[in-house]
Amino acid sequence: INKNFTLKKAFKFFNNTSYKCLIIVEKNNILLGTISDGDIRKAILKGIDLNDKVNIIYNSEPFYFIQNRFTNQKAKEIFLKLKIPLIPIVDSNKKVCSIIFWESVLDTKLL
Repeated sequence: INKNFTLKKAFKFFNNTSYKCLIIVEKNNILLGTISDGDIRKAILKGIDLNDKVNIIYNSEPFYFIQNRFTNQKAKEIFLKLKIPLIPIVDSNKKVCSIIFWESVLDTKLL
């Protein structure tokens, strides 16, 4: 999503997907950060309005992989260590090329 989306609009995206994290990008899909539904819930509890923009609360330093510079084993280690739902994959210009979801690398039957 765009950093200028309102929290309300971001919540609508959460309702349309089963994932609990969104990637914030600028023009040309350049990675800016991530935001979780929990981030928005915490912000609301702190008094931030649903009409405020996500740019005031998103994680501007998300974990990401550079394309072709990681292994599934490394992704698994990161998911288990950081307990995050997804990892953006970017090119050398930080353009989002793909996304790895924890379900794709972890055996959910073991969790």
